[in-house]
This record gives sequence, C-alpha cells and structure tokens, in this order.
Amino acid sequence: MHPRTGSVYPANDYFSYVKSGFKNKEFLKSDTSPYTDDGFGYEKKGEKFKYWFVAYYAEWSVQLMLLPALRDLSRAYLFTGDERYSHACTILLWQLAEYYPDYDYQIQSRYGIEYEPDYKGRLLYHTWEAAFTVPPVAEAYDAIRQSIKTDALLKKSTGFEPEEVQTRIEEKMLLTMASDIVYFNGKIGGNFGIQSSGYPQYRSP
Repeated sequence: MHPRTGSVYPANDYFSYVKSGFKNKEFLKSDTSPYTDDGFGYEKKGEKFKYWFVAYYAEWSVQLMLLPALRDLSRAYLFTGDERYSHACTILLWQLAEYYPDYDYQIQSRYGIEYEPDYKGRLLYHTWEAAFTVPPVAEAYDAIRQSIKTDALLKKSTGFEPEEVQTRIEEKMLLTMASDIVYFNGKIGGNFGIQSSGYPQYRSP
C-alpha cells in the first residue's frame, strides 16, 4: 500500500490467483488500475524495467518474517520445551520444503531476468542463500527434529503422518541444500573470499 495515496499494488487479487493454482487468469485483471502483477512484475509501456510488486513483497516477507520465525520458534522450543513452538516451526519447515526444489533465482527473480541471466540461487541469490537461508533452516530443524515424531497435531495440519513430514523436510529441502553445496552448482555459495579456505571458485557450469 502506498503510504500517501493508499493505493494498493498490485491492483489485482494475487492471493486468489495463487489459491487457484496459478490457473484462473481472471484474478490478474483489475477494473480500477493498470498496475497488475502475475508474480513476474508489471510492465509499464515505454520503460525498460518492470515494477516487481509481488516479488518485492515475497522476498522481504522471507527476510523479515519467515526466516526470523524459524529461528525464534526453534529457540523458544529449546528454552521452554513447549511443543506449540516446535509444532509451528515444523509446519513452516514442511511448507518451505514442499516448494524448495523448484526455487530457481536465475529464472524467477528480477535480477536474474532483467539484469544478469547467469545469476543463480534458490529462494535468494546464491550468496544470501548461503548466509541467510541455509543456517536458520538447518539450525531450526536440528533444534526441533526430535519432537516431530511425537507431534500428534501434524497429521491434522498437513495431511501427512509425522514421519512423512520429517522425511519430506529432509529429502526435499535439506538434501537439496546439501547437494547444491557439495556439487557447487552455483545455487548456494559464499562470496569470493571463501576461496582462501580452499573452496572451489564460483563459476557458471
């Protein structure tokens, strides 16, 4: 929402578009404003670059809400033993894992599409993924993993048995992260300074 005019961007009902499985194109229309966005930005005639309303919101929701929530919930569980915290943390990890293998910064981000088509990453670009996504995810999982199998509410919340929830988190997200790091495909990697410790130099395969 614009702080002065109160206008909302994008103008279309993007949430309903998501709930339709990204299929109902009617939710990408607006009768009151041209500023619509299907997740890949609003293109204004005569301007070189798009306005990435949805992508901007998504990135900073991850940075300011999702990743801090994983950290805080997992630590709250460690400090208190209260399974409400571990349950909420597990739900967030499970939902993130469901989509994680499909994240591809190179073809899904403003920077990858408009500026540098060889710029790789997952949820975030490769350096931020290494610094800001992998550590809180791995640490959160390690903190709450023993509680997953005894979480009686998981089946109701996810539709899966606790053991399957745990397997999906491990195989779809943690193993994907490990593979990206070990095989160094460019999707997770630190800045150039890390090469001083013997890490292979980043280069496009």
